[in-house]
Amino acid sequence: MSGFRHLLIIIASLFLFLGIPAIANRGLLLSVVGGNDVDALTGATLELPDQPGGEYLVLINKTNHTDTLQEWTDFFQEKPVDVIFEDITCITLAADAGGQELAQRYQARLAENQMTVTSEAPLMAMSKAQWGAFDVMVLSEEMAEACSVETVRRNPDVAFVPVTGG
Repeated sequence: MSGFRHLLIIIASLFLFLGIPAIANRGLLLSVVGGNDVDALTGATLELPDQPGGEYLVLINKTNHTDTLQEWTDFFQEKPVDVIFEDITCITLAADAGGQELAQRYQARLAENQMTVTSEAPLMAMSKAQWGAFDVMVLSEEMAEACSVETVRRNPDVAFVPVTGG
């Protein structure tokens, strides 16, 4: 009788640990037994944020992207590109809503964690741009003019990519 009792305790324990969570999460149970029609790519589709309207500038530090400068230029101009195997850090200006929106759109087009977006004070960001202490910078044309981006043009290691919003 003790063997039968031992077997009942094991079955009841298995039901508590496996059966109840499986019943509570029916989708998990169906995916394990194959009754769910979801394929591996269903959750991979991501809706891109709309491209903000207006004129923008993307500044790229050429020294950080010697081999991939053309690919990144095409990417930021919404041209078709192959997979770029390089992580980037993008700076936007704290007061530049359009630039931040565009940077978020670019971030959504890349693999997860491939592009880090940070927002900085305009004076600090422009100082970094002048000295080449940045990777990529996205700014609206209005903010570029207000922050005197022309002083950055003196730096030969900075590529200027004009972008027209949608």
